[in-house]
Amino acid sequence: MEEDGIKRQMKEYNRQVKEYNEIYANSARKLKLSETTLGILYTLQNNQFCTQKDLCTVLLLPKQSVNSALKKLEREGYLRMTYAENSKKMKKICLTEKGIVLAKNTADRLWKAELDAIGRLSDQDRADFIRIFSQYIVFLRTEIKKM
Repeated sequence: MEEDGIKRQMKEYNRQVKEYNEIYANSARKLKLSETTLGILYTLQNNQFCTQKDLCTVLLLPKQSVNSALKKLEREGYLRMTYAENSKKMKKICLTEKGIVLAKNTADRLWKAELDAIGRLSDQDRADFIRIFSQYIVFLRTEIKKM
C-alpha cells in the first residue's frame, strides 16, 4: 500500500481512538464520576485488591491524580487502604460494602455496556479484532524501541 494510504488510515485510527476515549469520558460524566474515580472503581471491581502503584500502571495516570481520588473515596467510605503484609509503605486498596454498591451502579454498568457492544460482533470478528490489535501492539512496540 502506498504511503499516503497508510497515513490516511493512521489518521482514521487516531480519530477512532480519540472517539473511543471520549466515550469513556462521557460515560464517567453520565455516571457523575471523574474518569479517575470510574477507572479506580472499574479496576477494583475486577480485582480483589490492588495497590496505588497497580492503579497508576493500569490507568496510566500519575500517582498524584490517583492518590487524590483514592483519598476522596476513602473519606467517603467507598474504599479501605491497609498496609500490605511485610510492608510499611505499600497499601492494599479494596472496596468497602458501600464501595461495592457504588461500583455495581457505575463500573459494572460500564462493563456490561462493553460486553454488550463487543458481543454484537461475531465470534470471528472478535477473534480477528483481538488478533490484529495484538499484532499492531507488537509492531508498534518494536518501532518505538528503534527511536
